[in-house]
Formats: sequence, structure tokens, C-alpha cells
Amino acid sequence: MNENATSSALSTAASTWAAHAPTHGSGLGELLQVVTIGVALLAATVIVFAMVRGKRVGLDVGMKLTLLLGLGVLPAIATTTGLGAVMELTKAPEACGSCHVMTPYVEDMKNPASTTLAAKHYKNRYIPESQCFECHSSYGIGGILDAKVSGLGHIYRYLTGRYEEPITLHAKSYLPNCMKCHAESQKFLGVSDHQDAAADLQSGKMKCTECHDSPHPRPAKKEAEEAAPAGPETVPEATPAASPEPENGTKP
Repeated sequence: MNENATSSALSTAASTWAAHAPTHGSGLGELLQVVTIGVALLAATVIVFAMVRGKRVGLDVGMKLTLLLGLGVLPAIATTTGLGAVMELTKAPEACGSCHVMTPYVEDMKNPASTTLAAKHYKNRYIPESQCFECHSSYGIGGILDAKVSGLGHIYRYLTGRYEEPITLHAKSYLPNCMKCHAESQKFLGVSDHQDAAADLQSGKMKCTECHDSPHPRPAKKEAEEAAPAGPETVPEATPAASPEPENGTKP
């Protein structure tokens, strides 16, 4: 096999892997999900046990503690681990792509031939996991909570049908989300254009997309409107004047 054929085979294999590679997190969400189900089943078992035994011995101190465990402590634990599971599992791109309006964006991200920023980050594994969440949340616990609250709003609008297609991004700027990773990257700092634009980037006067491709494919409707050449002005046709009737009142 010559060098070109080998290179082509490797490129094809890499593209196939990038398109189908798992994008789940470390498995913490799945673990919390299993724990939640286990604790919920244990709580149900404790409640049934308390009901059966309570008929024979009555509501003594032991029964009260058992009921407290089954109705209070274990459900509280299940609620906490369940919320944690939801927080983790919804970080995966599959969670975003489960809504049909988001499916094209997730598919584009996984497309090795795409030139969008999301696709470049994905196929080069700049972000190993939770790609959508990492780019759409800012730094710190405040950024995580803000992203989750925003996500709940998206789910509400999706389930109630209160959205229009093509969907649009309402955030004023995602620059802080980009800079939380790129600001201290040596590859980023090593580019002279980035150094020249540092002040404008920090102040928000300049956006990454002024030089780089769009993060996601642009809505087809908007793209078509911008690409369509401005046609010549259409002048409304003049309505022909009615023929004057003869003075004697007879029609010609």
C-alpha cells in the first residue's frame, strides 16, 4: 500500500471514528441514575415492610423510625441523586439532539466534512466530552446554573410549542465561553492576530466569528435571503385608461 493510500485509509478511519465516537461524560450521570433507582426501590421496600409489620405490632418507636426512613430520608436521598443524574446526563450532546429542532446542529457537529467551529472542535477533540454544554456555559458554578436554567426554558418552550423555526440565538455574546478555554491556551496566544486583537476581545468590541467560521450552520432561510441578489425594482403596471363614452351616450 503506497503512502497516499495509507494516508487516505487513516483519514477515512479517523473521520468514521469522529462521527461515531461516544460523547457521554465519565459515567457519573449513569452511576447517579442507578443509585437513584436503587434508593427509590429501597424506600418502597421499607414502606411495604412498615405497613405489613405495623398491622401486627402497632405504631411503636421502631415503626415510626422505619416510616421516617422510608418516607423521608430515602426519598430525600433519591431526589438529590436524581437531580444530580439529570444535571450530568443533560450535558451530553445526545440530550440536546433529542429535540428535533436541535438535531441538525448536533449532526453538523459530528460531521467531519463540516467547517463550522463546533465541528472543528469536535473532530479535533478540543473538548473531549459534553461538547454542547462546555461551549454554552460560562465559567464557575454560576455559569453552570445559568446554563441549566436556560435549558429548562428551552425544554418548556419546546414542549409547549412556543418557538419559531429557524431557531435563533438570543445570547448577547458567547465570547466569555470561548475565552474560558482559549485565553490561556499557548496555541491561541501564539497567533499574532490574537495578540493584536486581545484588547478588543477582552472589551467585547470584537467577536471570534469576525475572523472564524460560524459556530453552527446558519438557518437555511436566513442564508437564502442574504445570498439572493437584489433584483431590479418592480414598477407596477399602469392601468389603461377607460375609453370615453361618446357624447350621444351610445357605446361604440
